[in-house]
Amino acid sequence: MIKHRNTILSLAVLPGLIMILAGTLRAMSVGETFRDKMERIIRSDVESALKAAGLKGEVIGISLPRNMPEVALNSQIKPVLKYIPEKAAMRTVLQYTIIEPGKRPEKVNAIVQTVAKIYGWVAVVPLKRGDDLKPGDFRREMATVTYREEEYYVDDQLLEGYELSTRLTQGQMLQFHHIKIKTAVKSGDPVMIYFRRSSGLTLISPGKVRRNGQIGDMIPVIATVTGKRLRGRLVSPGIVVVE
Repeated sequence: MIKHRNTILSLAVLPGLIMILAGTLRAMSVGETFRDKMERIIRSDVESALKAAGLKGEVIGISLPRNMPEVALNSQIKPVLKYIPEKAAMRTVLQYTIIEPGKRPEKVNAIVQTVAKIYGWVAVVPLKRGDDLKPGDFRREMATVTYREEEYYVDDQLLEGYELSTRLTQGQMLQFHHIKIKTAVKSGDPVMIYFRRSSGLTLISPGKVRRNGQIGDMIPVIATVTGKRLRGRLVSPGIVVVE
């Protein structure tokens, strides 16, 4: 009778043991550690915040402290502050609270690196310094960048009146530091010099510029009639104003 009762008890417990064993095997096959879980949660938080802010970006790296203590897999992970991204591409330090059952909560800093998905202008042929920015020399395509969007030229059309300040190889994306305002006058070019007086009277004299200049630059000029050397602001390709 006792033997029979033990057999019945064993049969009743067996399904539960099978379920526990299956769960254990499933966990082993997945092999998720607490660090894996935390990285997954952080990635989800950041990518959701980027999407909510209307930014096209993704997480390419999450760095957790190497000396982070071993924590139970069922511990809770909560952000200390809500992540509100300023840009799609940036390096951010986020703080999370780890709440392990039966223990004091601990704060952990995570370093998150995101990249931006942007449309930019890519050179279709090698270009040299001083070349005008012509749409035919570039194609527009999606790219992944690790810097802020402002460091890349991503407007719908190429700027007029700008030229390359460096060489671009084929396939290289145009960045802001690659361009400069096109030279408006060159040394020796003729200009009209406008002299403004406090009385409101403006005198005009022909002259020549003594160095290359861009619109808005203060450049040296020489008056043709008197030979006087002056400095004035280049307000257009042919006009220098001396205050």
